[in-house]
Amino acid sequence: MKTLDSLAPPPELCKLIPEGKFVESALVFNYHECGGGHYTLIERRYAPPGKPLIPAPTLQEILVAIASSFDARITCEHHFGLWSIDYSYYPMEAFAATEDNPEIAALRVWLELERKKREQQ
Repeated sequence: MKTLDSLAPPPELCKLIPEGKFVESALVFNYHECGGGHYTLIERRYAPPGKPLIPAPTLQEILVAIASSFDARITCEHHFGLWSIDYSYYPMEAFAATEDNPEIAALRVWLELERKKREQQ
């Protein structure tokens, strides 16, 4: 069974999400300064008002964002303990990310698609 912390990519990767994306993500990272500072994954509805939050999209949210924002073919595979998520997006070349965590692999693919989309504009 997955824990709450395993439902989203780590905060270091989520910090790369551009402002205004995944604003309705069910989970967010909240920064706590106590104990040297650390991020806690919480449900958005329990987030303290007025504090900056980092969206922490789930695998489902990321795959929906890829499918709805890009004309992409997405393939998800699990081999030898690693998840491989790749896409084919015309007119862009294919890109794949392989990780032991499918959320991380999916977010890496989404970030790459976003980067390429910004380059084309």
